[in-house]
Amino acid sequence: MVVCFVTTIVLLITLSITFNAFITLFLPEYTNKEELIKYSTNEQYLKLKSYDKDFYMNN
Repeated sequence: MVVCFVTTIVLLITLSITFNAFITLFLPEYTNKEELIKYSTNEQYLKLKSYDKDFYMNN
């Protein structure tokens, strides 16, 4: 029973790491979402991006 429990925990941890790596590699649009959450509206985000357009276009 204890072996089954430990195996389940190890599998859950392994799967979470694997899925995180998969999302990071193959779905880059879903990474760094916490950076975009600070903008409450789309207008605020676009206003920031248009503030220094040359900087953002070159990076």
